[in-house]
Amino acid sequence: MLRKTLLSCCILVLLLGSTAYSADIYVRSITMPYYFQTYYADENTDRLPVYQFLSTSLADFGAQGLSIHASGWGRIESMDRPNFEPWEQVDQNDEELPIGDGDLTYGFLQYEGPENLFTIRAGRMMLGPSLIVEPFDGGSFVGRFPIGLNLTWFGGAPVVSSIGDREGDWIFGGRLDYALDPFFEFAATYTKKIEERTIDNEIAGLQLNSTPLPWFAFSGHIYFDTRMAEVYDGESMAVFRPLGGSKIIALYERVTPSTLLGKASPLSVFTMDAYHHGQLATTFVFMTHLEARAEYGIVAFEDKALGDPSHRASGGLAVIYGKQLANSLGIQYVYLNDPQRGYNQARMYYRQGFAKRLFCTADVAGTLLDEEIYEQDVSLSATGTFGIDITDYFQIVGSTTYVQNPFYEDEVRGLLKLSFNVDKTFWSSDQ
Repeated sequence: MLRKTLLSCCILVLLLGSTAYSADIYVRSITMPYYFQTYYADENTDRLPVYQFLSTSLADFGAQGLSIHASGWGRIESMDRPNFEPWEQVDQNDEELPIGDGDLTYGFLQYEGPENLFTIRAGRMMLGPSLIVEPFDGGSFVGRFPIGLNLTWFGGAPVVSSIGDREGDWIFGGRLDYALDPFFEFAATYTKKIEERTIDNEIAGLQLNSTPLPWFAFSGHIYFDTRMAEVYDGESMAVFRPLGGSKIIALYERVTPSTLLGKASPLSVFTMDAYHHGQLATTFVFMTHLEARAEYGIVAFEDKALGDPSHRASGGLAVIYGKQLANSLGIQYVYLNDPQRGYNQARMYYRQGFAKRLFCTADVAGTLLDEEIYEQDVSLSATGTFGIDITDYFQIVGSTTYVQNPFYEDEVRGLLKLSFNVDKTFWSSDQ
């Protein structure tokens, strides 16, 4: 049903474009066959799912400022797969797993007011003006004032309900921001989520981005859980650019992993306890073609029972060369001092472009674990990639990875990525 909805939205965009007085079409398609191997119950199974990502937009059709946008993804299994896998929830009445699935990421109608004074959207969209990242069905309004003040409002029903169906589920909120380019931008946000007519989440936040000097920038945010009267999430980052391409970054954040499940959080898989993360990263460029990097980070859980803080340090050197300095050859060393999974890692990487439209990369890493896992303490990985820009609109990239680690003897992964990207006026009665 979801794949039919996505296909219908994309067909609607093209049909509207064919009758539009003047229309600009944007199409982005990515097809990725992904080969890998799974190991379960001492069985090795080859897998080859094919992923399809499709985004399309039609701008200025019928009326100036009116546009429609749609994006989604689908997956289909091209090889036989086992009827049960430990990470999937399967109904006992089902004889086998479905051969594919998909979803509509967003699909909405948009109107831009005269002189970009306001924007109205209706349909399925991603919640963006706040910490929570979640798709919802509803509407949004953005009003822009000449003094640099912007007002955003959004509201609707979450696409996925945490409890049962979507009846009684709502999400709404807004954002007020003021910008004085290029010096700073300040914003206040509010989001409230209701599950089955009961408040599930209520977050208020403040955000600040500032560039007071050409060589210094600062950004930060803090979010409050208004129900629990406590800090929900916070981050501050300072960036210094002393000379040329050199850069120094200082970062501190307090993270509640449950808020990042829609983004990326390696720790959220294991615990929902909040943690503090500090990091200092430096990049120095010498004589244009030599780059040195160093980084230090620390992670500490608020609950001391979860263990002592972990420390990560890395350093590397790279030679940069070629037109626009796009080619590189480098080495890196990483040390992780962690109470449970410490290691030392050495890595070498290479990137080379050829004749404007060809490129290749190679990445080899060896890891020595502090403690053995299944009587092994060494892990190896190697990845090779080759890409070609066939035209300005079409690109093919192939990648192969070999991995050997304590969890299994070896694994081979292969990825082929076909990208089609067009942003132009296909037809217009003005021409």
